[in-house]
Amino acid sequence: MNWVVMPLLNCWDLPEAAATDVLAQTLPDVYLLMIDTGSTPKNLEKLRSMETDDLEVQSLRFNAVHHPSDFPAISMDLAFSMC
Repeated sequence: MNWVVMPLLNCWDLPEAAATDVLAQTLPDVYLLMIDTGSTPKNLEKLRSMETDDLEVQSLRFNAVHHPSDFPAISMDLAFSMC
């Protein structure tokens, strides 16, 4: 399986366009994992509405991170563990 992972924070237009492009690839078994890192409830709900058999949305809700780069780093750790 070919994984594509996108850590996100309060994005909406970009993930929808990216999902369309990624899932249209000719590679077999493409799986898109979007990891929300603290978006507003409204934006998170929009992301969750995009879920399909080959597009999954996970949500990480942080209260105590020390640096902005912690969000994507922890998201990629999760993705690596899932792979």
